[in-house]
Parts: sequence; C-alpha cells; structure tokens
Amino acid sequence: MNIKRWIAVSFASLAITALFSINAANAQTKVAIVDVGAIFKLHPSFAGQLEALKGQADGFKADALKDQQALAQSAQALQQFKPDSDDFRIKQTELAQKAAALQVEQNGLMQKLMEKEAMLHFETYQQVNALISQYCDDRGIQLVLRYNNQEMDMAQPGSVMQRVNSSVIYHDPNNDITQAIVGQLSKVAGNTSPLERR
Repeated sequence: MNIKRWIAVSFASLAITALFSINAANAQTKVAIVDVGAIFKLHPSFAGQLEALKGQADGFKADALKDQQALAQSAQALQQFKPDSDDFRIKQTELAQKAAALQVEQNGLMQKLMEKEAMLHFETYQQVNALISQYCDDRGIQLVLRYNNQEMDMAQPGSVMQRVNSSVIYHDPNNDITQAIVGQLSKVAGNTSPLERR
C-alpha cells in the first residue's frame, strides 16, 4: 500500500471514529420527566391561594344572587303601576339602568378574579420552571418531558384519555424529578405568595 493511500485510509478511519464518538455523546443525552400537575398540588402555598380565590368567587356569586333577587322584587313592584303611565315608564327606566350598571359591575369583578387566578397560575409556573431549570443545570440534565402520573380511572374518562395521549409511555422511576422539585419548593417557597406581593 503506498503512503498516499495509507494516509487517505487513516483519515477516513479517523473521520468515522469521530462521527461515532459524536453520535455516542448525543445518545447519552440525560433526560428527566416531571409531573407539573402533582407539583402544583403539593406546592406549599398554591392550593391555599387558589382556595382563597374560590372563596372570593363564591362570595361574589352570593352577592350577585342577592342583587338579582332585589331586581326581581323591583320588577314585581312595577305591577302596581299602569303600563301606560308616566310612573311606570320612569320606574322601568330606572330598573333597566340599575340592571345594566349591575351587569357591568359584576362583569368587572368576575374579570378581576379571572385575572388573579391566571396570574397565580402564571407566577407559580414561572417559579416551578425556574427550579426545574436550576435543578437540571446542576445535574447536567438536558431534556425534561412533562407527564401525568395520575392513574387511569374508568369512572373518569378524562384521566384515561390523558394517559393514552401522554408523550411518555415508559420511564425509569429514577428519571422522575417531581419529588425533588417539590423538595426544592419547600425550601424556597417563602412566606409571601405571588398574589400577596402584588
């Protein structure tokens, strides 16, 4: 074998070896899985804050029902006036204005509650995501997949479909970082909630 041919074969061998080395390195990508729903349920303050918002929503609904009942009574009181009388028209206009103002007020209150709930979910997710990122950076984990560890319940078709449509079919339990992130949350959750800081 002449020297030129030997050099060419050697370079080709080195290139193939390097290619296999790169593929082997890529094949060793560290992957983890996490159940974000479980983290939210186990979050030190999220459930309490969500319950407080639900309490506000229940109070709002009770107040709205009282207001609607008061409007209904006012509408019944209109019956004491003749439909073609000036008093009837005045009272009917007042009632319509009151109903419209009440509707605007109720819509505004409901919108604020929905915004608070969305903000709670957003800020909690941001906090969880930052913890996951830090945890993975510290351990050289390059990819995290979200999954749902909830068991399928035939009485709840939604739980069956969630599992059937899950991207994760099988996993090594050692790759599940859910409890590790919950542990991190317990350390850094702090005494103030995202909504209390606003």
